[in-house]
Amino acid sequence: MKKKLDLAKTQEEKLPILDSLARMYFKYGNDSVAKIYSAQQLSIANNSNDIKLKAETLFKNGDSRLENPGRLSPQRFEESIDFFNRTVVYARQNNLPDYEANAYIKLSTIYRTSFSIDINKSIEYANLAQNIAGLTDNDSLKILSMIALGSGYNYKKNRLTAFRYFSNALHLSEKLNNDALKKSIFNSFSEFYSSLNDYQKSIEYLLKVLDLDQQKKPVNHRDIFGDYLRLGMTYAAQHETGLAEEYYYKSYNYGKQDKLNENFLMTPLARLHTLYTYANQFDKAKAIDLAHPELLKAIIKNKIEFIRYGNNAYYYMSTQQWDSAEYFWKKAETHPNASPSDVWGALLRHGQLKMKQKKYDESIQIFEKAKATAILTENIDLIKSSYHYLDSACFLKGDFTNAYRNRAAYDIYNDSLQQLNKEKELSILEIENENQRLVQVQKEEQERIRRRHNLQYMGITACIATVFILLVLFGVFSSSTTVIRGFGFFAFILFFEFIILLSDNIIHGWTHGEPWKVLAIKIGLIAILFPLHHYIEVKVVHHLIHRKKLQLRPGSFRKKGPVKTDTDS
Repeated sequence: MKKKLDLAKTQEEKLPILDSLARMYFKYGNDSVAKIYSAQQLSIANNSNDIKLKAETLFKNGDSRLENPGRLSPQRFEESIDFFNRTVVYARQNNLPDYEANAYIKLSTIYRTSFSIDINKSIEYANLAQNIAGLTDNDSLKILSMIALGSGYNYKKNRLTAFRYFSNALHLSEKLNNDALKKSIFNSFSEFYSSLNDYQKSIEYLLKVLDLDQQKKPVNHRDIFGDYLRLGMTYAAQHETGLAEEYYYKSYNYGKQDKLNENFLMTPLARLHTLYTYANQFDKAKAIDLAHPELLKAIIKNKIEFIRYGNNAYYYMSTQQWDSAEYFWKKAETHPNASPSDVWGALLRHGQLKMKQKKYDESIQIFEKAKATAILTENIDLIKSSYHYLDSACFLKGDFTNAYRNRAAYDIYNDSLQQLNKEKELSILEIENENQRLVQVQKEEQERIRRRHNLQYMGITACIATVFILLVLFGVFSSSTTVIRGFGFFAFILFFEFIILLSDNIIHGWTHGEPWKVLAIKIGLIAILFPLHHYIEVKVVHHLIHRKKLQLRPGSFRKKGPVKTDTDS
């Protein structure tokens, strides 16, 4: 890529290459080098008189800093927000609503997905984007703002509102027939149903995404690799170990076949390792370690050793090697890159280890740490599980007072969780009802369209019939040759164009809109219709011109000889 930069002759040619280089270095954590390339982009844009170029460069500088969210530092987070805010101000000053709305959409995403989550701000920015998009004729922008709003309300657990935004976005994207936008909506629906634990529906949408990516020309191998990986993750969440294993291997083999970067290939292997560990299939987990020693190197390189620590601890617990298991649980608990939920999981397993050793005092101390960590995550399920294990440890120790207290707290959180599950079930029912309503509305709309089209077809048919009746009447009664020929030409053009119109829907159904197939069939159809049109028109018009005419006189009809034509004279 650096060679391409050296070979670039103009500043405009350099900009996309500089952007790609900045993204690459941000992705792999080399921020200092990435910022050099970003600064060069800004310098070129500032020296240009192109206001759109400057707005685009500001936007790309913010977007490039979001590469690889796992390496997103607080500094990069703040810089990205600053560049998007600058994009908003500059776009507003120079009347560039598309850039302003896109920047708001990005800000909405940042406040919904980064480590500094502010869901109210996320929805506020998405609303601003939708308001601006509504003043433009850019339907793609409207769809993206709807997706941002739907994602925000889904995070806020306002499921029905989220579903409506996603449904409206899908309806509009179908009118545009834009596969990239459809893919974004299908991914959003997949995440939406996963949040409701309706993994089967989530998988249905992921399969639609996979189908779109496989049909895309040229094929984007990274996209298909990612589709297989997410299918594996969703099947794993559904506890479908066999199918999860199948898609993780599909992801790995596909990536290997297309020679994707090693960092990509390690992800499905790490997921497989974890899948086998949680399923107590330690022989398969060890087989991956032996077959792919590069996995360990990648884990260390990417600073996610806590995955390996947890897997090793599970293995040693299964073989009752308590000291080794405890060593790795402690390593996992204190790893700097472990998330609070990862730390909670390690603490809980460590406490279980101590319970198996009947060291109840130590297990209670560890479970208390797990409870404190669970409270930080605000995850009711984790808090409930922490109290459950505290209750068990206190009971086994003989501390019935604290066991009772922990059991009471467990019951409170369990009731809250059941209430949340009921709310989820109600949300699913509401969404199903809304879905049925939308289906019914679509059916009614399709029926209205069908009726309108049928009326138009009937009207066209009646019009054609009227034209031919008039043509015959012109031939029956005394009319000039020019009128008969002109009207005949118009009548047959109308008739054969109607045949082509009727065939269009059939052709589209056969070819699914494939251009070369449509062209081939149309050529064949025209090859038949054109000479047929010419032959029938000539014969009919000739017959009408040369047949005996009826001439209307007061009180009677009398026959008249053939009309003298220009050719006869």
